[in-house]
Amino acid sequence: MRTYNADMATKPVSVDDIDVENEEEYDRFIEEHVLAEGDEIYRLQREDAFRRGIVDSTGNLIKRELPDDMRDDAGTDFGG
Repeated sequence: MRTYNADMATKPVSVDDIDVENEEEYDRFIEEHVLAEGDEIYRLQREDAFRRGIVDSTGNLIKRELPDDMRDDAGTDFGG
C-alpha cells in the first residue's frame, strides 16, 4: 500500500508516479494534465489578443465596437 508523500501535493504527477488502479490518484493525474493544457491554451490566446490590440496588458478589453459588416445597419445578409 502506498503512503502519503508531501511532495505529491506540490510537484506534478506523472503516470509512472501513480497507481492507475487507484481512482483518486488517477483522477488527480488527469485533472492536473487537463488544467495544465487549459492554462497553456489560455496563455497563448491572451498573448494573441494582446498582440492584435484587443486587450491591454492586464487583459482588459480595448475594442468594444463591432466591425462595420457586423453592425445592425450594415445591410449584410449572412444567409441565415
